[in-house]
Amino acid sequence: PRSTLFPYTTLFRSGAAATAIRVGDTGAALLALGSAARSSLDGPVVGITGSVGKTSVKDLARAVLARRGPVHASHRSFNNEIGVPLTLLGSPETAAVVVELGARHVGDIAALCEVARPDIGVLTTVAVAHTGEFGSLEAVARTKGELFDALPPDGCAVLNADVPEVVAQAYRSRSQVLTFGDTGEVRARDIVLDDDLRASFRLESPWGRTEVRLSVHGAHMVPNALAAAAVGLVLDMPLADVAAGLAEGVASPWRMELGTAPSGLRVLNDAYNANPASTAAALESLAAPSSAERRVGQEGRSRWSPAHYNKKTYDCHPLAQA
Repeated sequence: PRSTLFPYTTLFRSGAAATAIRVGDTGAALLALGSAARSSLDGPVVGITGSVGKTSVKDLARAVLARRGPVHASHRSFNNEIGVPLTLLGSPETAAVVVELGARHVGDIAALCEVARPDIGVLTTVAVAHTGEFGSLEAVARTKGELFDALPPDGCAVLNADVPEVVAQAYRSRSQVLTFGDTGEVRARDIVLDDDLRASFRLESPWGRTEVRLSVHGAHMVPNALAAAAVGLVLDMPLADVAAGLAEGVASPWRMELGTAPSGLRVLNDAYNANPASTAAALESLAAPSSAERRVGQEGRSRWSPAHYNKKTYDCHPLAQA
């Protein structure tokens, strides 16, 4: 029989036990399936994009929303035209869904939002990443801002108040805007790092204040935690539950993993697909422990284009010049 979901689709039997669907374009078909799955979801959908921090915010938001009820989130960094529909297809209908949205070209976020149709949109930051494809930092910002174009009037745009390129995209949202960061509405005060680079701080917000202790490593995880907290607060979660969720959040593999070698050497692994901004944050984290007598940074071969290069990245700390 002819399917009504896809044009030019034929259902046929392959052997005795399996059904296959023949389509003209498998990529378009997968996106259509994801869109159909989105229509059956009853819980809120949170879309997260940004030059860096997408996956960490996704991981922390998932931990926060787990305190609210069922939650489903993108696996690792499944954030493209394959990963987004797979995330939606894998979600229970009643769960809150956290979808990571990536882009390499202008229009990519808009296309993914047509499928995911987020209720809440988070823009973590705009930085030097994929500028070889986009051509400029301004083009990166405009592309990430496509997320705000897609939000419904009763949704919420969550954005980093400390990054001018992010704030400049706020006008595109028809929904309310909530900011996070040092100058944001959801902010961290009295930040302290322990010897394992885990941050403790006082979370301040329009909903009140509470103490937070993170399990993830690195000072740069604090703004990621603030973004995740903002998502929970927008969904009317109690501050205590938000703080508890943040404390339980675990980062995806190869992102600020801290371990100990048999020799006793402490190893900080932040090897996942780094760009200049994330490399700078990792080096600053490596330099942070006051108890370390000697620190060694090892970086793999970079494929950054000349457009990615920014001398300031390598001058971020004296360690980077060694």
